[in-house]
Amino acid sequence: MKRFTVGITTHNEEATIARLLDNLSELSPDEADIILFDDCSSDSTKAIVQGHKIASQPNFRSHFAATNNGTPSVGRTYIGQHANTEYVTLVDGDDFLDVDGFRQMMSGAPSGYDLILTSQNLNGSLVRPGVVTGECKIDNNVILRVLSGIGGKIYRSELLAEHGPDETRGRSDDVRLNMRILTAIRPKIYLLPDIVYYWVHASRKSTLVKTLNFEEIARRVTKFEALQEIYPINKRYLAVLKRNLRKTILSDRDVGTAQRSRLLKSLDRIFTFDLKRIVMIAADLSAIGGVPLRVKRTIEKAQGRPVEYVAICSKKPEGMVNALSTAEDHDVILQSLKLWQTHETVVIAPNNLLSKLPKDISAKLQTFPILHMSSAQLAFMIQDSTEISKIEHVLNYKCTKIISLSDADIMFQRQLGIHGQVKGFLPVETRRENSFSTDKNKHLGYVGRIETRAKDTNKLLDIGLATKEANLPPLKIYTTDGKNSPEYTDFLSQVRQLGLEDQFQFVIGETDPEVLYREISLLLLPSKKESFGNVILEAYSFGIPVIGASYAPGPSELIEHGKTGFLLDEYTGDAVVGLVSALTPQSLQSLSNQAFEKHQKYTMEAHLEFLEKTAAAALNEFNGENLLPVLPLLKSFEVPRTGKVTQAAFVSAPAPTPGGKAKATVGKILRRTIGAAKTRKIREEIEQLTRALRRSV
Repeated sequence: MKRFTVGITTHNEEATIARLLDNLSELSPDEADIILFDDCSSDSTKAIVQGHKIASQPNFRSHFAATNNGTPSVGRTYIGQHANTEYVTLVDGDDFLDVDGFRQMMSGAPSGYDLILTSQNLNGSLVRPGVVTGECKIDNNVILRVLSGIGGKIYRSELLAEHGPDETRGRSDDVRLNMRILTAIRPKIYLLPDIVYYWVHASRKSTLVKTLNFEEIARRVTKFEALQEIYPINKRYLAVLKRNLRKTILSDRDVGTAQRSRLLKSLDRIFTFDLKRIVMIAADLSAIGGVPLRVKRTIEKAQGRPVEYVAICSKKPEGMVNALSTAEDHDVILQSLKLWQTHETVVIAPNNLLSKLPKDISAKLQTFPILHMSSAQLAFMIQDSTEISKIEHVLNYKCTKIISLSDADIMFQRQLGIHGQVKGFLPVETRRENSFSTDKNKHLGYVGRIETRAKDTNKLLDIGLATKEANLPPLKIYTTDGKNSPEYTDFLSQVRQLGLEDQFQFVIGETDPEVLYREISLLLLPSKKESFGNVILEAYSFGIPVIGASYAPGPSELIEHGKTGFLLDEYTGDAVVGLVSALTPQSLQSLSNQAFEKHQKYTMEAHLEFLEKTAAAALNEFNGENLLPVLPLLKSFEVPRTGKVTQAAFVSAPAPTPGGKAKATVGKILRRTIGAAKTRKIREEIEQLTRALRRSV
């Protein structure tokens, strides 16, 4: 007994229908029936069908509608009602059915099921319903294949007859059919993932914005949410649907900017996804200060919130919860990333830390929406880091949103063609009382690493000379040694050479803020590259005003000149001593009070709310891939695409065309790209490199 009917629905398929019928004519009357429903084609489809050799086969029947119904659901209902077999597989007239694969399916498909799912070839890509042959339940692994399309699906004939009718006209008839079936019954489903007989070749007209029906989309979302009450499924299908719709809106060239914006807002109103998890990337969480300390404090303070916070790091402190180390927990991280959903999870990646992780973990993390935390000033990345010389990284590292910490940083980034910024801030541990006293806080002080490229700590030497000459108390320097303060040893040597041993009091490795700020009257912050300046807020929390550089982005915004501290255009010893000498105990106390008051705006609670709001926005804007470039491409002179670029030369620009030369340009040789570039030997190597690259043009 025949068990299968092939049901074809057509409308104006004159270009493809003959190819499909040629293949189906190979099916003998004993193998399968074929029913074709044409929805009143206005082209030559009807003539082609009637003149085809298949029309004379006893297993072929056709019906030509007198008027156009505007939907394939009428034809599918007709096919279900007129099929005399247990099963029907539906085929659109512009698709292709491989007879050999279909025969394999017929021999492998058991009786007694409502739906049988096979794999399908979608424009060259294999779409599988699963990996294991056999009966299955509806869950997150199979729901996308159940709902999407009719290709490669075999329906019990009665289901089409009963649930085929559709009052809605327009796109996604297939999905609505499948939703109606899932709502009416709990279908018995069988998987044949190793069989492929359905091929989709033609692009769909539904990829145009003009075919979108937002009322229908909203109803579909509501119906899916009703299915969530029946089946153990999450919102992954809705996330995929929204991403596809966003891509349609963004890629349709007939849509203007204003209309595109309205359409995207309409989608955001229809689709809402709840943020469940923020993954924060860090290096060694046991390190002192900087990104590690911020991430550690954020993870600790976020415990118990509705949104889960997890750190992925190279090393974690013993006993720290919600932290996974790439060294100790590599397999656990990969398993977690497999379980976490891209419509629930956002990754926050500071600076270049994502590229420092193992490649398999980094690649998986980049499938999630990424918030790039631009806590290292871009000027530092250009002048003092080798990251921008890594051209593949520059071209490939993208995000969904960029968190920048100052207006100056945002403007500089945009000048370099980097957009998508959200202005953020970093938190400080807030305190109830101002502990500052002019009786005990008598020393100028510095808190941070000893380093000149960004922190410009060589300025402290000039300040030491000036304060010694003015008979001011010694400077308190709270720092670290080793790799955290790469120039500490050189700095000590210069202190000795200048005879300033008594003018500097060094404290190494201290992390307790109560100790750090116990005796400081004004915090010295000579940094020239500082995106934010956590140490400013930390000093404020103890009522300590700050003297910063007016040209450093973060300090220039956090320090209110004359109110919470001072901004210097030239950060010199004489300028600092001039400010200090002009202060009275009363004016210093006034500065302290205003600084203390300002720090209370930067709470951890406000920071967590900002992160969650920004992450939720990124989640809902995510198109399935991160699209915003993070790093700039720098130019200076052309090199062949095959030319190699060292860490001293930065290449840029338009992505190379296949098989040709990139119009890449090598820029100016940055003086401090290789170490401090102090020695004659390094200067000579840079000059040789420049000459060699110029000759290659």
